[in-house]
Amino acid sequence: MKRSIKTTALAAAIAFTGIAGVAQADNPKPVGDQSADVTIKPNGFSPISVDVISEDGKKWTKVKSKKLLLKVTVGVGKTDQYVRGINIRQGWLSQTSEQPWLLSRSFGKNLVRYDSNEVISGSTDNFTPAERTSFIKACNAKLDKGGSIKKSYKLFSGVKLQIRASFTSDGQIDLGSLDSVFSNGKATVAVNCKGVKNAAGGFAAEQPKNLKVKSVQLFRTTYSNAYSQPNPGVKCKKARLLVRLKTNKAGPVKFRLWTKIGNKPMSSKLVETWSNFSGPGEFKAEYKEWVSVNKTSFVQARAEELINPIGMSTAWKSITLHCTGAGGGGLADVPANNPDDVPAVAALKVTGNLTLADKANAPKDRPRLGAAVFKIWATKPGPTSYQLTCSGGRKWTGTLPTFKITNKKYQAVGLRNFQIAKTEKLSCALRSTSMPKNNLIALATRQFNLVKRNPKLGGPGKLKRKATTAGKIKRTKKMKARNNIKRRKLTISN
Repeated sequence: MKRSIKTTALAAAIAFTGIAGVAQADNPKPVGDQSADVTIKPNGFSPISVDVISEDGKKWTKVKSKKLLLKVTVGVGKTDQYVRGINIRQGWLSQTSEQPWLLSRSFGKNLVRYDSNEVISGSTDNFTPAERTSFIKACNAKLDKGGSIKKSYKLFSGVKLQIRASFTSDGQIDLGSLDSVFSNGKATVAVNCKGVKNAAGGFAAEQPKNLKVKSVQLFRTTYSNAYSQPNPGVKCKKARLLVRLKTNKAGPVKFRLWTKIGNKPMSSKLVETWSNFSGPGEFKAEYKEWVSVNKTSFVQARAEELINPIGMSTAWKSITLHCTGAGGGGLADVPANNPDDVPAVAALKVTGNLTLADKANAPKDRPRLGAAVFKIWATKPGPTSYQLTCSGGRKWTGTLPTFKITNKKYQAVGLRNFQIAKTEKLSCALRSTSMPKNNLIALATRQFNLVKRNPKLGGPGKLKRKATTAGKIKRTKKMKARNNIKRRKLTISN
């Protein structure tokens, strides 16, 4: 019971202790106590943007009321005291401010330091007048540089935050022993300067609700002055990988970058970035990464976006990075007369075989189940990408691992199932998307006939027998009718 009372009193002290003083630097040292370390810094960007709108169709004039999620990293510690609690709120405020705390945490005894990533639920309604003005000015600066109010622009800025840390001496929990230290920082947010469609101030149509990736591209490049030097005796080419994603709107995007260097295992990394406005109706995100080696190596790379329900990916792109020198695990001469400075490598060749068949043990009535079985052979190791297209709007894409068959032959095997709803002649084409021009590597055609069944009789042929029996019954009725007529005539004549 005593422990509960002390904890409640401590939380009350953290929430209502007066502000001793606030410095206006982003992360100032605590006033009068240089032993304290209290920081609040951006941790990525908020997934929700600050919207600035125009009310007169001439300039941006208003920050739209909106909830925000502010991502920050917090660090709190003091050399001679324990951390008892933290509070965070929006704004760089004076000691008399009554702005509410948006996040509060209290801790037990003997916490020497607190480091954490926090997500704060804030709002544009908490902006100070000066902060609102700064966002509006940033948007209107686009007009000063020749921009148009009819266009939307994406900017990045910071939302002001203030942290208060409470400390206490060893073994003390008495409210009078709490010391408060304050510090200011920011959280990064995207600012969306929303364009208008006419001079009367009508607002432009809202952007699409869901962000979608329209295309993903991977480029690999070497430069004449880009080298790595793994040791004094070796000099190796470096390659720059550039991944470009085009989207239907601005916003956060993520993708997975796959790489394989020489005989090392394949590796991947998750990359998160932001798609920005790049022109009328165009948004794109770009990510760059350098690849270094310590000996002549064959490098492969592939990008796979993770936004769309059915993800898009690039084909595997390859390049050989050559090393020269008397050490470092191998010698190689850099090919001469290569104007693009891309090392010459043996061309990749891909062939294939495609077979159309019935799915194993499947019946041949409606719907008939079929299977496309294919093999792909490549002259180089590594995953191989394909596209299988069949008549009737059927289409599949994917990537398969390869297995070594001979020295220069690597095989991949694939299977795709499909349904046949009516008798048709199915034609399919298999292409290698690992090749620069998506080369056609195999064709196949097959006639699929459906056997119709009568659901009441359970099999073919019985429908005809039923029709014959019905015909006999009908003929019998006609004969009886004619006989009855003859009898009546005979009775009358008599």
